Amino acid sequence: RRLPLAYLFGTLPFRSTTAFIQRHPPPYHHHHHQHQRPQKTTIRNMGGWNDTWSDILNGGNPRWKVTDEKCHEKALSHFQSFVSTTDTSSSSADISVLCPLAGDDPFVYLLWIMGYSVTTIDLVPDAVEAMKVQFGGSPNDWSKVKPDDEKDESVYWSHVSGRATLVVGDALQHRSTWVNRFDAVYDKDSFGALGVQMRKGFCTRMGEYV
Repeated sequence: RRLPLAYLFGTLPFRSTTAFIQRHPPPYHHHHHQHQRPQKTTIRNMGGWNDTWSDILNGGNPRWKVTDEKCHEKALSHFQSFVSTTDTSSSSADISVLCPLAGDDPFVYLLWIMGYSVTTIDLVPDAVEAMKVQFGGSPNDWSKVKPDDEKDESVYWSHVSGRATLVVGDALQHRSTWVNRFDAVYDKDSFGALGVQMRKGFCTRMGEYV
């Protein structure tokens, strides 16, 4: 079930190429819902990422966020055309999907409710806290767990379902315990977030994990 990484890059049929430019509003219709506020976390400055997420979560420009359910349906159809569970010996839960630079992308939750096992990673704690809100339930549904590698200083959150792990950490960091661990990578638009000089290393790193 190992999948060519390139097939799943840019799973969403539309891509934002101006993720950080506030003067360019995103070209999608956004549904406005009342969300639980994520808990406040004090962290070091990460090249402006913390400020960016603070602005988003406080009602600022949503930038790259896609919340249109029709877009998600198209993305899911595209995803499943490469990630098949037609084999009677397998199910969605048997397929482990890595979602790098996920933020609080609702598509991750959609994969989870469809039965896939998901692992996300994002550098900003507030973004990960916002992702937890997507899953609903109680804050007690999440437990902080120790990384498999004792040298890994990332923060790992495990969901009570056993099918969701949210990681606060650097997606470009090598994690030996992730090598060949995942069946697919869902990446909405990491290239919109990464500088040109970082993209080759990012692709190499993701390629190690599938």
